[in-house]
Amino acid sequence: MQMSVSIIIPFYNAANLLHLSINSLKNQTYKDFEVIMVNDGSIDNSCEIAKELVGNDSRFSIINQKNAGPGAARNAGIKVAKGHYIGFIDSDDYFHSDFIKLMVEKILHDNADIVICEIQKVDDNGKVIRHYPIAYDRPIGKMEAFADIMQSINISSMTQNKLFRKDLFHNVEFPVDIKVNEDSATVYRLILNADIVSFVNMPLFYYVQHTGSSMNSFNFSKLSDRFKVADMIKTYMLNNNLSEYMYLYNIYYLQNVALSGALQIARFSDEYNNDIEKLISNIDKNIFSIVNIIKLLKNAKNKAMALIALKISKRLFRFIALSLTRRK
Repeated sequence: MQMSVSIIIPFYNAANLLHLSINSLKNQTYKDFEVIMVNDGSIDNSCEIAKELVGNDSRFSIINQKNAGPGAARNAGIKVAKGHYIGFIDSDDYFHSDFIKLMVEKILHDNADIVICEIQKVDDNGKVIRHYPIAYDRPIGKMEAFADIMQSINISSMTQNKLFRKDLFHNVEFPVDIKVNEDSATVYRLILNADIVSFVNMPLFYYVQHTGSSMNSFNFSKLSDRFKVADMIKTYMLNNNLSEYMYLYNIYYLQNVALSGALQIARFSDEYNNDIEKLISNIDKNIFSIVNIIKLLKNAKNKAMALIALKISKRLFRFIALSLTRRK
């Protein structure tokens, strides 16, 4: 059976970066796919560069819209996608040339609704910074996958290392009112709509960590989005008979709101004391408890110890956070 795939690339002012994603798709060994590029109101010459890179390759199309953020751009691409499965990539990242081929082979072999590959984080020169392996060597069901993604064990909330069966998006859209972490607000719902989640135990997606990236900076809008996403997840779980799994939500909150937010402040804020106090004052105290933190020890000992340090001493936490940064 031939399986068609749609890949969606949202872009905004990415003229100098688009060659990475576009060329990696033009070089795919699997041929039955389309690429929907969504120009999210770029004010540079990104659109012209995209057209030049694509050339006469009819598999590529471009949608133009007013700037509305990555969530809205992805939603626009999903609406017109014709493939059986949908994937995503950002303009500055790229795929292995066998990405679609190996992912489709796994879909067909396992009758999978979602297939996930390993990730390699690379620098601007393609040098590997970190490899993110996947321990599963078998397909798993949605509740096992949901438990995993909520605890950040093997499955990341990234969309870019995954292919999703198109009908999983029924009644699921990316949020349009946040600028970061829109994947975290969406992927877990797609998993809960699935039956079978399968894996390719190879790094087929390359996540580029650029020098001077906005990820290596701090502002409170990023933290606000973390709180918003956490609230979305909590509301969804309470409204969809998932109350018995709220312990997983607590673990998600500790790792992705409390710890990740505190690490961002420790590494990049120019006003650490003020910003860390503001974060702690907004954290749900019922979740940020020693009892809940201890539950993290089983699968994430280092994270649990860092959270205990944050609870004991803001100065100690910053020392630990900066020490971890220097080791990377």
